[in-house]
Amino acid sequence: MSTPSPLAGMRLTELLGEVQERLSAVARTQERVQDLLDAFLSVTTGLDLDTTLRQIVEASTRLVDARYGALGVLDPTGGLGAFITVGLDDDVQATMGHLPEGKGVLGQLITDPHPLRIAELSSHPASVGFPRGIHRCTPSSGCRCWSGARSSETCT
Repeated sequence: MSTPSPLAGMRLTELLGEVQERLSAVARTQERVQDLLDAFLSVTTGLDLDTTLRQIVEASTRLVDARYGALGVLDPTGGLGAFITVGLDDDVQATMGHLPEGKGVLGQLITDPHPLRIAELSSHPASVGFPRGIHRCTPSSGCRCWSGARSSETCT
C-alpha cells in the first residue's frame, strides 16, 4: 500500500500558497545565479583591474544580501596594498581615516585562509577595532581568494 502524499489533505488555497512560496524561492535562486554569472562575466571582459575588483565586491554583497562589502588586496610584503569598499558613502569613508592595515580579523584571513562567519564582529577574539561611522556588521563573513599566485580577502 502506498503512503499518501502530505499534500493530499490540503485545501486548494493552501496548495496555491505552497506553490507561490516555492515559485518565489525558485525566482530568488534564479536571481542569485544570474548575479553570479554576471560577476563571472565581468571578470572575463577585460576591464581594468580596479573596475573588475569593484564589480566582484558589488556582486558578492548582492549575492549574500549584505549592506557593506570590502576586498583587501595584498601587497608583495603581505600587507594590504588596496582596500575596495562598497556600501559606504563619501562622508563615512572620509571619517574612516587610513585603510585597514591587515591586523585583527583581516590579519587572521591573511595568515589563516579559512573562511570566517562571525555573528558579532566586535566580539571576535581577533577584532582590534572598527572604523568610526560604520554600523556594526552583524553577521560578518570573510574568505581568502586567490588569483594565480596573488591573494586577497573578501569580507561581506
